[in-house]
Order: sequence, then structure tokens, then C-alpha cells
Amino acid sequence: MNGLFGKTTGSIQNSGVVTAELFRQGVSIANGEFIQYHPITVECSEKRMLISEAARGEGGRIFVYRNGKPWYFLEERYPEMGNLMPRDVVYG
Repeated sequence: MNGLFGKTTGSIQNSGVVTAELFRQGVSIANGEFIQYHPITVECSEKRMLISEAARGEGGRIFVYRNGKPWYFLEERYPEMGNLMPRDVVYG
């Protein structure tokens, strides 16, 4: 469902572009709570791969580039738990 949620672990061949376009046009999506996606990914040649929450539990740090430098946004936005903040809070 990359077309609907952006950069996720979904297949690039099953992009969700039709669902996304219908949603943008105001069509309701039934049972959308059953769509599972993982927004923390790394790009590979054929699809995006999930960065496991276990990697964060072992000290992995999530960042994006901002002004050409790594920005550890979870640590800044959620100083109490940083990279260990659960995704339902971060992306909810």
C-alpha cells in the first residue's frame, strides 16, 4: 500500500495506487484498521525492508537527513523513550 501510506514494506508491484487515488477522491475505505504497514524501512533494490523494532531495542537509532545531517527526531520529540517509543504513539 505504498501509494496510500508512502514508504512502507509493501511490494513496489502492489503499490496501492488505485486505493490511494480513490481515497483522495473521497471514497471511504472499509475496515482500514486491518491494513498493517511498517513505516520504518530502508530502501533495497526491489522493495523496502522493515527495520525491526528489536533493532531499536538493541540500541539502533532512527534518523532522517535534515540539512544534510542526521536528525534523530524520535530522541528530540520523545525524550522520555526516544527510539523505543512504540509506533502506535509515533505514527498514530
